[in-house]
Order: sequence, then structure tokens, then C-alpha cells
Amino acid sequence: MVSSGLRDTTDADGLYAFSSLSLGQTTVSASMTNYITTTEAVVIHFGSNIFDINLASSVGSLTGLISDVLTDLPIADVIVSTGSMQDTTGADGLYTFDVLPLGQNQIEAVLEGYVSPAIFADVEVGENVLNFALAPNYGTLKGWVSDELTDDFLSGVELVFNTDTFYTTVEGYYEFEFVPVDQELAIIANLEGYREYRDWIELS
Repeated sequence: MVSSGLRDTTDADGLYAFSSLSLGQTTVSASMTNYITTTEAVVIHFGSNIFDINLASSVGSLTGLISDVLTDLPIADVIVSTGSMQDTTGADGLYTFDVLPLGQNQIEAVLEGYVSPAIFADVEVGENVLNFALAPNYGTLKGWVSDELTDDFLSGVELVFNTDTFYTTVEGYYEFEFVPVDQELAIIANLEGYREYRDWIELS
């Protein structure tokens, strides 16, 4: 658009044209979605005038790989979102946003069993890459079961914890993996000749 209020839309070749313009200085503005609006001063002379305009993109793309911080393996089914846009990682752990505004964008990554971190991507014009890892939201519970009086380790003790069952080894050792954190869970221990043991445990 020029300062006289005239408007035109570029064709497939990117060309625009205005006719019957007043001689002298005027301004030309060009705008398009995902581009920075540009306003330029131009002097109109008698006859044909050529004035080329270069628009700078106001967006960039973002892609990246999400992996497990412990195993370094890609994580599938992570819901990745920023603003109103959302993508879900596949088996390769990749996510993609084709159009993001330039500057800092907050990225959210959510998957059950993992901590959702606060992630910020500095998006520049063109392709941007941001890989990051998620930390599992679980831990391991392990220990030894012994006789209260003699301190001897007890084997074959049935331990029930978080719906899982484990029998202590000859050395009285037990281990439960993939235990949710920040949840209070009951643990029950039974062995013939001993009173049942019950307690509540919370990993943090």
C-alpha cells in the first residue's frame, strides 16, 4: 500500500503495480502473514518507477529429539506443545513445529512417568533444532530384610509393594524398580514364623 491509500496484491511472480501516482516522495508498505511489515520511502518520478521490496520472515521452524535422560533412547508418545500448537513424538522421539514466532517460545513436554521440565526455545529465522531429555518420574526401592533380634538376613520373605511382589534372596536382598515418586505406598512383608510387617513408603 502507498501513502495515497492505494492497495495491490502481488501475483505469483511477486510483482505489484500502481498507476497514476503523484510525483514526489511517498511511502510504500508491504505486509504478509509470517513476515515483518515493511514501510519504505520512495520518490516517484515521471514515467515508470521500479521499487523492489524484500520482506523478512517473522517465523521459524523448530524440530528436535526427545530422549530418556538415563538411557539416551528416544521416547515415543510425548505430547509437545507451545502456545496453541501441539505435536506428538513417534518411535524416533522426534517432534516438529513448522511455524513459530521469532524469539523465545516456551515448550511443554508431557508423558506419564516423566517429569515435565520448563523448556524455552530461542527461535530464529529458518530451521531451529532443540533436543532435550526427560527424567523419569520414578525411582528404585531396595534393601535387606533381617531378623529384628539377631540381625540375620532373612531369605524368602514375601514383599508386596505397589502391586508388585518380590521374595528376598538368600542374602535377604529385595529390589523394586519403576516406583512412582511423591506417592505414599504401602509395603507388606510376610514370612512364616514372623509377624506381618506393614509400613508406608514415599520416594522423593
